[in-house]
Amino acid sequence: MKPLRAIEVASAELIADDAVMMPRGPGHRLPATVRALRERDRLLREAATRFCEGLSVNGAATKLARGLADYRGTAWRRDCTETSCPQRHRGSLREVCWCILQTRDAPIAARTIRRALGGNGD
Repeated sequence: MKPLRAIEVASAELIADDAVMMPRGPGHRLPATVRALRERDRLLREAATRFCEGLSVNGAATKLARGLADYRGTAWRRDCTETSCPQRHRGSLREVCWCILQTRDAPIAARTIRRALGGNGD
Protein backbone atom coordinates (compact mmCIF):
# COMPACT_ATOMS: atom_id res chain seq x y z
CA MET A 1 0.00 0.00 0.00
CA LYS A 2 1.18 3.49 -0.76
CA PRO A 3 1.59 6.05 2.06
CA LEU A 4 -1.33 8.36 2.85
CA ARG A 5 -0.73 11.86 1.51
CA ALA A 6 -2.55 15.06 2.41
CA ILE A 7 -3.46 15.73 -1.23
CA GLU A 8 -5.30 12.37 -1.43
CA VAL A 9 -7.26 13.16 1.71
CA ALA A 10 -8.22 16.58 0.33
CA SER A 11 -9.33 15.14 -3.02
CA ALA A 12 -11.52 12.55 -1.29
CA GLU A 13 -13.19 15.41 0.59
CA LEU A 14 -13.91 17.29 -2.66
CA ILE A 15 -15.42 14.20 -4.28
CA ALA A 16 -17.73 13.71 -1.30
CA ASP A 17 -18.82 17.35 -1.44
CA ASP A 18 -19.71 17.11 -5.14
CA ALA A 19 -22.08 14.17 -4.69
CA VAL A 20 -25.81 14.81 -4.83
CA MET A 21 -27.25 14.02 -1.42
CA MET A 22 -31.03 14.02 -1.74
CA PRO A 23 -33.15 10.96 -0.95
CA ARG A 24 -34.91 9.56 -3.99
CA GLY A 25 -37.40 7.19 -2.39
CA PRO A 26 -37.53 4.19 -0.07
CA GLY A 27 -34.15 2.83 0.93
CA HIS A 28 -32.33 6.15 0.54
CA ARG A 29 -30.81 8.09 3.39
CA LEU A 30 -32.39 11.19 4.83
CA PRO A 31 -30.52 14.50 4.44
CA ALA A 32 -29.76 14.61 8.18
CA THR A 33 -28.15 11.16 7.99
CA VAL A 34 -26.14 12.14 4.94
CA ARG A 35 -24.90 15.30 6.71
CA ALA A 36 -23.87 13.24 9.77
CA LEU A 37 -21.98 10.75 7.60
CA ARG A 38 -20.24 13.55 5.68
CA GLU A 39 -19.13 15.14 8.96
CA ARG A 40 -17.95 11.74 10.27
CA ASP A 41 -15.92 11.19 7.09
CA ARG A 42 -14.44 14.70 7.32
CA LEU A 43 -13.37 13.99 10.91
CA LEU A 44 -11.86 10.65 9.86
CA ARG A 45 -9.79 12.42 7.20
CA GLU A 46 -8.70 15.00 9.77
CA ALA A 47 -7.69 12.22 12.19
CA ALA A 48 -5.72 10.43 9.45
CA THR A 49 -3.90 13.63 8.59
CA ARG A 50 -3.04 14.37 12.23
CA PHE A 51 -2.34 10.93 13.67
CA CYS A 52 -1.49 8.60 10.77
CA GLU A 53 1.15 10.47 8.80
CA GLY A 54 3.35 8.13 6.82
CA LEU A 55 0.96 5.19 7.07
CA SER A 56 -0.75 3.60 4.10
CA VAL A 57 -4.50 4.09 3.70
CA ASN A 58 -4.99 0.57 5.01
CA GLY A 59 -2.69 1.17 7.98
CA ALA A 60 -4.40 4.45 8.81
CA ALA A 61 -7.84 2.86 8.56
CA THR A 62 -6.79 0.01 10.83
CA LYS A 63 -5.28 2.38 13.41
CA LEU A 64 -8.37 4.63 13.41
CA ALA A 65 -10.81 1.71 13.57
CA ARG A 66 -8.92 0.24 16.52
CA GLY A 67 -8.76 3.61 18.29
CA LEU A 68 -12.48 4.23 17.78
CA ALA A 69 -13.43 0.74 18.96
CA ASP A 70 -11.22 1.01 22.05
CA TYR A 71 -12.57 4.43 22.98
CA ARG A 72 -16.20 3.48 22.28
CA GLY A 73 -15.86 0.41 24.50
CA THR A 74 -14.29 2.25 27.43
CA ALA A 75 -14.29 5.99 28.18
CA TRP A 76 -17.05 6.86 25.67
CA ARG A 77 -19.60 5.27 28.01
CA ARG A 78 -18.82 7.98 30.54
CA ASP A 79 -18.04 10.79 28.07
CA CYS A 80 -21.08 10.46 25.78
CA THR A 81 -23.23 12.77 27.91
CA GLU A 82 -20.65 15.59 27.95
CA THR A 83 -21.48 18.73 25.94
CA SER A 84 -17.82 19.23 24.96
CA CYS A 85 -14.83 16.94 24.72
CA PRO A 86 -13.33 16.25 28.17
CA GLN A 87 -10.09 18.12 28.79
CA ARG A 88 -8.12 14.91 29.34
CA HIS A 89 -8.63 13.94 25.67
CA ARG A 90 -7.63 17.29 24.11
CA GLY A 91 -4.97 16.98 21.44
CA SER A 92 -5.17 13.20 21.24
CA LEU A 93 -6.83 10.70 18.94
CA ARG A 94 -9.53 10.31 21.58
CA GLU A 95 -10.59 13.92 21.02
CA VAL A 96 -11.34 13.16 17.37
CA CYS A 97 -12.99 9.88 18.40
CA TRP A 98 -15.24 11.83 20.78
CA CYS A 99 -16.22 14.21 17.94
CA ILE A 100 -16.89 11.32 15.55
CA LEU A 101 -19.05 9.47 18.06
CA GLN A 102 -20.96 12.66 18.92
CA THR A 103 -21.79 12.95 15.23
CA ARG A 104 -22.92 9.34 14.89
CA ASP A 105 -22.64 6.84 17.74
CA ALA A 106 -22.02 3.63 15.83
CA PRO A 107 -19.13 1.23 15.32
CA ILE A 108 -17.08 1.99 12.22
CA ALA A 109 -15.29 -0.74 10.28
CA ALA A 110 -11.83 -0.27 8.80
CA ARG A 111 -13.39 -0.78 5.35
CA THR A 112 -15.70 2.21 5.89
CA ILE A 113 -12.76 4.30 7.06
CA ARG A 114 -10.72 3.29 3.98
CA ARG A 115 -13.58 4.55 1.80
CA ALA A 116 -13.66 7.85 3.71
CA LEU A 117 -9.91 8.23 3.27
CA GLY A 118 -10.13 7.71 -0.45
CA GLY A 119 -9.12 4.04 -0.59
CA ASN A 120 -11.30 1.53 -2.41
CA GLY A 121 -12.68 -0.06 0.78
CA ASP A 122 -12.30 -3.65 -0.47
